[in-house]
Parts: sequence; C-alpha cells; structure tokens
Amino acid sequence: MASTALRLLNHLLNPVVRTVVRRRPHGRLARAVGLLSYRGRVSGRSFTIPVDYAADGEGRYVVVPGDQEHKNWWKNFRQPMTVHFLVAGSDIAGRAALIEEPKERRSALEVYFRRFPSAARMQGLPRRGDGAFDSGRLDALAERLVVVRVDSRD
Repeated sequence: MASTALRLLNHLLNPVVRTVVRRRPHGRLARAVGLLSYRGRVSGRSFTIPVDYAADGEGRYVVVPGDQEHKNWWKNFRQPMTVHFLVAGSDIAGRAALIEEPKERRSALEVYFRRFPSAARMQGLPRRGDGAFDSGRLDALAERLVVVRVDSRD
C-alpha cells in the first residue's frame, strides 16, 4: 500500500517540481533539487526525474535515492551511462553510475549528509561534539545505501 501511495505522490508532484526547477533555476528548490535525464537501459525511454543532490566540489554530484526499496530508477546506473543533469540552471552532460566500493560510498554519503542534515537524522546518523558524523554508523550506512554519482568531468 505504501508503495502505491508513493507512486501516486511522485506521479502528481514530480511534474510540479520539474516545472519549478526549470522556471526558477536559481530559486531555493533548484539549489537542492536537480533534474536527472537519462534513457532507460531496458525500455529505451527517456526519463527526467527530480533528485536531491550534493556537489563534492570536484565536478561530481552525489545522489542518494530515497526509499530505495520502492524506487527502481537507480538500477539503470549499474553500468555507467551518459546523462544530462540540470543543476541550478546549468545543464551538465556527464556520466552517472552507482558507487560500488563501500569506502567511496562512505565518502560520498558524508558529502550528501553534510548538505542534507535532515537526511542524516532520518538515517539515524548522529554527529559527534566536533560536528563530524559517527564513523561506525556512517560505515554501516555505506554498506547498505545506494549512491549514484554524476561525474561532469568526462
């Protein structure tokens, strides 16, 4: 039931989010939500989906699919593929792929959770007194969460 409700909510909200991000490329929403465009690996259909992203400062963007058990779009990136990523008004051509190596996922998750502290809290990831994330919990999350990296440097 939750999966059906989530699909319906996405079906209704995604077009609105896409429109707002395109029309207000420097607005608050567009600074946190990008539009990831890709071609389905099986269907060949074109898709554009809104995703939260965090930039790592080196021409790469980190995307962590929410509710990954009920969403399938990220499976398209098991093999690297060319994508277009609309980020704050800039259309970036790049390559997107799942991050397979847990140490790389850990590093990418740290970037993402710094950008989205509420996502860290939802994952039960506390910060220590010095502001750093709990290392053991971050390692555990890196073992189980899906992370997609969009690399614009190619």
